[in-house]
Amino acid sequence: MNYLKTIYKNILSLSVAELFSRIINLFTTAYLARVILPEGFGIINFATAFVSYFVLFVDFGLDSIGTRDIARNKKEVGIYAGTFLIFRLSIALGISIVYFIIVHSLNLSLLEKNILYLTGLNLFLTAIMLQWIFRAYEQMKYISIGQIIGSIINLIGVVLIVEGIKDLEQVIIIGLVATLINNIFIIFIYKIKIGKVHFNIKLSLLKNLIKDAYPIGISLIMIAIYYNLDHIMLGFMVGNKAVGFYSAAYKILMYGIVPAAIIINSFFPKLSQYVGQKDELKLLMSKLSLLMFIVGTTISLFCFLFAKEIILLFYGDKYFSSIILLQILMVNVFIIYVNMTYGNPLNAWNKQKEYLKIIVLGALTNIALNFILIPKYYAFGAAIATLSSEIVVLVGIIYVHYKFLKKIHFVIISKLIPIVCFVSLCKLGIGHFLNNSFLVFLITFSLFILLINIFKLFRIKEYFGDQ
Repeated sequence: MNYLKTIYKNILSLSVAELFSRIINLFTTAYLARVILPEGFGIINFATAFVSYFVLFVDFGLDSIGTRDIARNKKEVGIYAGTFLIFRLSIALGISIVYFIIVHSLNLSLLEKNILYLTGLNLFLTAIMLQWIFRAYEQMKYISIGQIIGSIINLIGVVLIVEGIKDLEQVIIIGLVATLINNIFIIFIYKIKIGKVHFNIKLSLLKNLIKDAYPIGISLIMIAIYYNLDHIMLGFMVGNKAVGFYSAAYKILMYGIVPAAIIINSFFPKLSQYVGQKDELKLLMSKLSLLMFIVGTTISLFCFLFAKEIILLFYGDKYFSSIILLQILMVNVFIIYVNMTYGNPLNAWNKQKEYLKIIVLGALTNIALNFILIPKYYAFGAAIATLSSEIVVLVGIIYVHYKFLKKIHFVIISKLIPIVCFVSLCKLGIGHFLNNSFLVFLITFSLFILLINIFKLFRIKEYFGDQ
């Protein structure tokens, strides 16, 4: 079981670096939200959501397929890297033309169009990313170092240059420079640690890659629909201020699921390698489920209970309307953790077509609910639509996963439910007598950790001791 120890140490090292990077990004986001106000914050997040759909055509699932294939056969890494770069840059060029034509035709202000034009350059930055190779090699520390470098550059640039809503274009330019430097660092490390890039595109390989990748690519587009469509529809149907309120809460959600991505990425190579060994897969899934459920419960519970304090701390009282949105989205966070636990491994096991069908159903649900709820309930309706879509996906993913592996770890959730209920009631009681939110948090969090240990759900030694 030595590979389990390797996975856990990768998670630990990656988490430390990722935590540092995300804290920097959180400060950047909080500073921006206060300086450019809800309207400017809404414009930036509208542009980010809008371009994300076009970026997905550049990726189109190739990252997952490349990670899966190189994890199984590292000898082909140079050919894969060259094929990916040439193909993705070609796609980025074609997609960018379509993107700029669409932006030009939109009925938006000159500032909004300029922001969208600049944000569109992310298409080319996505095309040259090689982070997927380091995931296949289980060397995620280099990805984290690159992210930290980019985050620091972004923070310094924003603090030194951005003074108000008039500097929105500079916000995008700073972000582009930070991402470019991150990519250059990863390419440099690739050349030193792994090897050359073979720029002779192999058509037979590309054909097989596209065949395997397109279900994942379409799935990513569908996921983006119920992650980002609400931002776009709010922008067009309600206004940038509503997008700003919603985005403030949604940013916390996105930070909340970062640990899920770390855990999944650490397990993914081994899930790919042991695809034909059901006993090993069941062991991996038991460990993966426990980690994901406990982390997901911790984040969603405490962000829900302390939503008011979080919003006011990071964004200020101008974002008071974001509090209830954050609470709804925190319920969604736990469902996302469950969906990622049982959904992402399907791609490692060549079940991407089944995964696609589920995601399409979730996306269609999201589109329908957004059209129904946003005109009546604005950002609140968008949050409900997102939550409902994840629940639809949850049902489908549980069914497909159980059909393949014949095992779902709901016993863990059954143990977590009474802990969540008890801690929530204690928070209400303690909060009634104590007027210090920090002390209330420390007491309730300590109680939560104590109950986790009493129920014997998690033992540090089991994960990071000798296997």
